[in-house]
Amino acid sequence: MSLLRRGDAAPDEESGKLDCKWSSAVVVEESAFSELALEWLELYESCPAATPFQSHAWLESWWREYGKSGRLRVVLVRRNGRLVAAAPLYLRRRGAFVVLAPLGGAISDYTDFLLRHDQGTETLKRLAVALREQPKWHVLDIPEAREGGAACQLFDVWPGHRKSVASSVCLELPGWPIEDLVSTLPASTARKTRSKLRKLAVAGILSHTVPPQSVPAGIAAMLNLHEEQWRGRDINPEHLRPRFARHLSVAVRGMVELSQAVLTEHWLEGELVASDLALVGNNSVGGFLYGMRPHLRQRVDVSLMLLRGKLSLTYELGKPTFTFLRGQEPTKMRWRPIPVQNYRLLLAGSSSSSAAIYTSAVRSRASAVAIAKRRFPWVPWIRRAQNS
Repeated sequence: MSLLRRGDAAPDEESGKLDCKWSSAVVVEESAFSELALEWLELYESCPAATPFQSHAWLESWWREYGKSGRLRVVLVRRNGRLVAAAPLYLRRRGAFVVLAPLGGAISDYTDFLLRHDQGTETLKRLAVALREQPKWHVLDIPEAREGGAACQLFDVWPGHRKSVASSVCLELPGWPIEDLVSTLPASTARKTRSKLRKLAVAGILSHTVPPQSVPAGIAAMLNLHEEQWRGRDINPEHLRPRFARHLSVAVRGMVELSQAVLTEHWLEGELVASDLALVGNNSVGGFLYGMRPHLRQRVDVSLMLLRGKLSLTYELGKPTFTFLRGQEPTKMRWRPIPVQNYRLLLAGSSSSSAAIYTSAVRSRASAVAIAKRRFPWVPWIRRAQNS
């Protein structure tokens, strides 16, 4: 079916009747993006693959803290007035290239678009046209796309130059209670884990979820514990910056109100000893960040305590998957998780030659970082270099 200009009627894909009208728009003002909140939520909830990093609260808060005026580009596609696809983007400069990049930046474990579940290839083609109509950019760079997500589907129909590069690996577990997971482990490991679970049960740790109005104080407390936990070791410097704290405080409060996040505090003998943040997507729960008192390790297996709680949450919410999100740390690997590859998608604008040069540079750098990570895994900047 031929693509028609913005606002034109088009034959319905099944009946062939002229009862479908398409339109596209781009949001460039923060206030206009804020006004999309309810419409965005309705679209988000209709996307089975949507992750919490595509929620309006997460993206709006991120833009306020990390965005720069005049660079917002949120591309929307509507069918008969109903929002059916959205690409939350902004313009950034990387060397000689102007790049369209997803809102959410490097602190988001998944970068994706929203596509209504009942929409097909035609909607993706409309979104591609709307994106390519945006002026003055060379490459659409999506650093952490999930297989099966809207961005990967757009990649499949993109009419211009395109490349895919392996990005981060996320580790996943089925959304089972901890007891069911333990039963799948080798006998000796399962026996030791059950012993640790019994120790947890009698330790006297009280856990409760933080209500929306208490989220700002809860986030501040969690970040203080996170800093204490990592003191003297290699911590992600972004986690110490005020803008990160402000972003989480605002975003998580809104997400908790919509059941898109759960902040849990753990108390022992009247002391806050640990706090963890889980982000809830449409088909998964992800462990995003936690903090703890170092002395808690002397009392219980903290990783087991946190995983038990998150798996219980995943099971209670009926989500099929728990994800550790990015990273392959040894504490995660002991549970025998399934590694799931993310992809960096590079889609050309009007200039394929510029995109080819940019893509070549990205691929060369990715290869160099991969080699460095294998040879020098202890070097901090290498561990954080993949998406920079």
